[in-house]
Amino acid sequence: MRTIQNNPDCPAFGTNPTSPCANSLALLADTSKVGGPDILSPAEKCCPGCKKTKPIVDFYKDICMKGGFSCWCKSCHLGFMKKYRDTNKAKIKIKRKEYYENNRELVAKYNRNYIASYPERRSAHRKTHRARRSGNLVPQPCSVCGSTENIQAHHDRYDRPLEVRWLCSVHHAQHHATLRTQQSLEAKP
Repeated sequence: MRTIQNNPDCPAFGTNPTSPCANSLALLADTSKVGGPDILSPAEKCCPGCKKTKPIVDFYKDICMKGGFSCWCKSCHLGFMKKYRDTNKAKIKIKRKEYYENNRELVAKYNRNYIASYPERRSAHRKTHRARRSGNLVPQPCSVCGSTENIQAHHDRYDRPLEVRWLCSVHHAQHHATLRTQQSLEAKP
């Protein structure tokens, strides 16, 4: 058996030896199993970014880390990624272009598969795009926050391609994340 040492940056450090903070909780490893140690995941972890102890569901899975979860909570990770994207826009654009140039066939195959899998979505997207270009469909502010930047058309029903709800890119992504979560919960027995 082995343990991971306490982290003095964690607010729970030294206060409680049985604290649920991952950095102060002794993680047990069973080295008797074939294939190496089996490290147990705690129910909560302490994020070094915000210095808060949070439930394990607030951390991304990461098989490279001990315990199987990232050390940064999701909100700190997203903040870091947003800051990175904002400060490295040109670098990211170059990398995306390089990826596309090096993987044209793979990207084309993905696009063909998407179109074949969701023909009604593709048809609705095309009709919406043509209507926007011709001026028959005029973008409106986001229905959630009122923003006029990065406005996207959301289809609640693909069989009605010109009936759209206008959302900014942030709220559009959030809406689809909510839909995916609902669909996965409905799929579970």
